[in-house]
Amino acid sequence: MKCNKVVHCNTSKDDKPKHELIIGIQVDYDDMRFDFNVLWLLGFCTVVSLFLMTVALLLFDQQETNYFMFNNTGAKEFWLHYGVKSVFCTETFPYTPGMWPSFMRQVEHQYTVNMCYRAAVLIPMPFRIYIAFIMCTLLLKSKWNNVLLWKGYCLGNNIINFIAVVEILSQAIFSVNSLRFDNPTLYQYGFTIFVISSTIYMWMRTVLNLQVLKDKRTNIDTLSFLIKTISAAIYTSNISEFYHYHLKFILEPSCHPYINKEQALPEYLVILSYLFFHLTILIDVRNVRLVCYPTSSSEKREVILSKSIIPDQNISVKDKPFTDKEKAEEKRHQA
Repeated sequence: MKCNKVVHCNTSKDDKPKHELIIGIQVDYDDMRFDFNVLWLLGFCTVVSLFLMTVALLLFDQQETNYFMFNNTGAKEFWLHYGVKSVFCTETFPYTPGMWPSFMRQVEHQYTVNMCYRAAVLIPMPFRIYIAFIMCTLLLKSKWNNVLLWKGYCLGNNIINFIAVVEILSQAIFSVNSLRFDNPTLYQYGFTIFVISSTIYMWMRTVLNLQVLKDKRTNIDTLSFLIKTISAAIYTSNISEFYHYHLKFILEPSCHPYINKEQALPEYLVILSYLFFHLTILIDVRNVRLVCYPTSSSEKREVILSKSIIPDQNISVKDKPFTDKEKAEEKRHQA
């Protein structure tokens, strides 16, 4: 390669690759980005969590074969085995035939059920917090004509993030605490905070998602809103009764994990409505994608254009970021 005084270079075919390295070559970072739909990750965590909950249900204790064998004196006194631990229990709520199993009490009586329940709650916990903030960003894209309504909507949308965090953390607290072997007071406070925050969160999320329904009006969004509304109504109408009789169990734990039919139905409805409500969140974030660009030679992140992260948008070659070298350099200096 020969260069004259005005720094004009005549390159041969053999020297052309070296010349390109000297003057710099254009890199299309859009082709190098890490881009995938978050629904795959959330769906995997959901499947794992549901699988663990199913295993917990299958491990439910059989009352007739595992309860009366611990009766020592005939005076309603029992030795309860919890993993490698045992505890002496005086029965204040005797078992009668026809009682139904309580999931929350099975967690306190069966070690394997407790482990599956803890894992089912804790594994998706960080992703649930992450999704709460994603939903906040998605809802802020709604269109409003009234400024006051828009400000109120934004305020509620920001508050719901903190409520979601409180709900998830309080659920984790009473999930990892055992009444007999850990801290029953912490369990009680965690359960109480969870009941209050989860009720508020479900209704706020339903009301805020109504604006998304007005903007889109697709069948699947309508289905998501209907399931949220029905689940929130069922949850609210049964949570009070469930809270009071489970609080009684917290203060005076029984020696068996069974309750009357009238008490079991509200508990089942609360658990199922809570489950279906949060499964609809997968519908709401179905188009959200995680986009991550590599670092440049100066160890700085490349500029991410908004059109690059719009869900399901095909970007043409002429609209790809960084195709214009001078424009890319200008934006890099501005960043």
